[in-house]
Amino acid sequence: MAVRADFVFNGMMASIAVFLRDVWPIFAALIVAPIAWLITEFIGRPLRNFFDLRLETKRLMLLLWDAPEYSHGFLSPDERREQMYKLKSKRDRLTEIAAEFSAIAQAENLSARALRRQGYDIAAAGRAAKTLAFELGTDIEDREKNYRKLDSALRFRFDPKRPFYDPYHPGPWKPAKRRKS
Repeated sequence: MAVRADFVFNGMMASIAVFLRDVWPIFAALIVAPIAWLITEFIGRPLRNFFDLRLETKRLMLLLWDAPEYSHGFLSPDERREQMYKLKSKRDRLTEIAAEFSAIAQAENLSARALRRQGYDIAAAGRAAKTLAFELGTDIEDREKNYRKLDSALRFRFDPKRPFYDPYHPGPWKPAKRRKS
C-alpha cells in the first residue's frame, strides 16, 4: 500500500510540474493581458492625448503670437474682418483644444489625478486656452497675461521675471515647484 501511495504522490507531483511548466504561462497571460489593456486604455491613452494636445497648444500659441492686435481705428472694418477671418481656423482649433482639456479634467479621473500630481493644471489650461481664443485680436485682449496663464497651467517654461513675454526665447529652464496636494 505504501508503494501505491508513493506512486500516486509522485504522479500528482508530476502533473503539477507539467501544469506549472506548460499551463501556468497561459493562465498568467490571460490574467495579465486584460489588466495591461485596462491600464493602457484608461490611463495611458488619455495621458498620451493630453501631451499631444499640449504640443499642439504650444504650436498654436507660437503661430498666434504674431497675430495682429486690435488697432484703435487704424483699420477699416473690411480690413479688420479680413484679418480676423485669417485667424478663424486657428482660434477655432484652440477653442476645441480648450474643450478637450476641460473634458480630460472632468471625465478622466485617474489620468487627471496623475497629471495634477505632476504639476499640470488641466482645468486652468482649458480656461486659459478658451480665454486666449476668445480675446485674440479684440480690444479687451491681454495677450501676454493669457499666454503666461496658459504656459503656467501646462508647465511650459518662461521667465516670470522678464518684463515682457517672449514665446520664442523662454529663458533658462528651472524645475517647476510642485504644488502640495
